[in-house]
Amino acid sequence: MKRILYVLLAALAMLAAGCNPEVEFVVTPTTLEFDGNEGTQTVSVTAGATWVAKIGEDAGWLTSSKTIGKTSAEVEISVTANGPQPRSGEIQFASDGQVVTVTVNQAAGEAQGTVEKGEFYPDPASGIDVDP
Repeated sequence: MKRILYVLLAALAMLAAGCNPEVEFVVTPTTLEFDGNEGTQTVSVTAGATWVAKIGEDAGWLTSSKTIGKTSAEVEISVTANGPQPRSGEIQFASDGQVVTVTVNQAAGEAQGTVEKGEFYPDPASGIDVDP
């Protein structure tokens, strides 16, 4: 009887040693800071299951190199050049019921030249001089 118990314990120990622990869902960093120019930064996704990324509806200026993955991956987050106001957006990464939000902040870009009333400037689309 003792012998059977030892065999069972040994079998359980081997089974436990062969099991992989669950991979924790982690996205880093959770905040990205960009200057006013276009640019790209990398986010690291660690997952043991399929994950998806969704960019917020009000952040059309953000793009992601991947929006779905089966395991861990490096994801490039890109922004377009910004105008005169700073902006912020979010990307939500989700896997197995867990959600991690990455906040993307972009500083104001260079201010465009101002035109005084009565001054003419060429309209880039038509090439015609326009009075603002």
